[in-house]
Amino acid sequence: ARELFAFPVVGLAEAAMLTACMLGRRFAIVTFAGALAPWYEECVAMHGLAGRCAGIRALDGSFRSISEVQAEKEELLVALANQAVEQ
Repeated sequence: ARELFAFPVVGLAEAAMLTACMLGRRFAIVTFAGALAPWYEECVAMHGLAGRCAGIRALDGSFRSISEVQAEKEELLVALANQAVEQ
């Protein structure tokens, strides 16, 4: 999209990481799918934020549907987020 348009384009992950950097020194990423972890690693590196990223944590296993993963895996996602804060 950045190549197609003359106006600024900001992706969701980029916006989230930059907002996290404004709110604190370091940030961590918690995701529902381990398959997304390499993409997040590339995204962090591409934006020059590797030094600010405290890590990427992902759930193991499967889920019923992407639209319900938050409710289905809420306790596990909160646990991963808490681990990121503690570590």
